[in-house]
Amino acid sequence: MKQSHRTSKTMIFIHQLIMVLLLTSCTDFIAQVDLQKEWQVLGSGNIVLHYRSPDFGGGSSPEDEEARFIAANQNYYYQAIQDSIQKDFTGKVLIYLYNQDEALEHIGTSGGGHALPKVNTFYYAFIPGQNERRDKYGIENPFVGAHEMVHVITHRALGYPGTKLMSEGYAVWLDGSYGGHSIRDDHTSLPR
Repeated sequence: MKQSHRTSKTMIFIHQLIMVLLLTSCTDFIAQVDLQKEWQVLGSGNIVLHYRSPDFGGGSSPEDEEARFIAANQNYYYQAIQDSIQKDFTGKVLIYLYNQDEALEHIGTSGGGHALPKVNTFYYAFIPGQNERRDKYGIENPFVGAHEMVHVITHRALGYPGTKLMSEGYAVWLDGSYGGHSIRDDHTSLPR
């Protein structure tokens, strides 16, 4: 009888420990985001886009039409990435689109994004009119490219790459740009 009671207590302790680990790993960043309640939310296909209302803060926020454009592009990238790697991915992807004036404080950059593939999420700075271009998928002037979506889908569908170089290189290659500039255009400045 003592053995089963001890085993039961041990199992409860292990269960509690696992729950604590699950709830604390990689959730600090998300918990901070979730505490900020001033989000507009647009669900579209496999994308759930969180963005600021036009009257939020001092920076530019996407208008509703721009938010629909961003969500449509991300749904397109979502499928194009799967087609490229020939693997299926079915999870919804959460996108938090910060205004540029608040992005550095909340996501660590005011000119790009950050992916958390384990939780199908990425954060991005909204920068209207950043670089006028047509991306490799034929989308004119995308506010948010495919780069962070590549991280989410490839890490979940293929596993985590062995190096940061492989992860970033693959995202740049599938996105076709880096820092809003086409990699096809940038190669002319490389030493020969």
